[in-house]
Amino acid sequence: MNTDFSVIKRFALPWENMGLDFRVEMFNLFNHAQFGLPGSDINAPASFGLISSTVNNPRLVQFGLKLTF
Repeated sequence: MNTDFSVIKRFALPWENMGLDFRVEMFNLFNHAQFGLPGSDINAPASFGLISSTVNNPRLVQFGLKLTF
């Protein structure tokens, strides 16, 4: 299960009705791995039961800036 988080700060600008939004979004905040399925081919004993992949993205952080007018 992923935990996503975002923070938004709005700044009022002194010109007319303009504003500035700064946001930070974090996906998979705690960086928990979700492992893929184990190998199920019983004829390949070297990879039987071996988990060799993950199914989700690592922690991602993105920043955004939006000017409203």
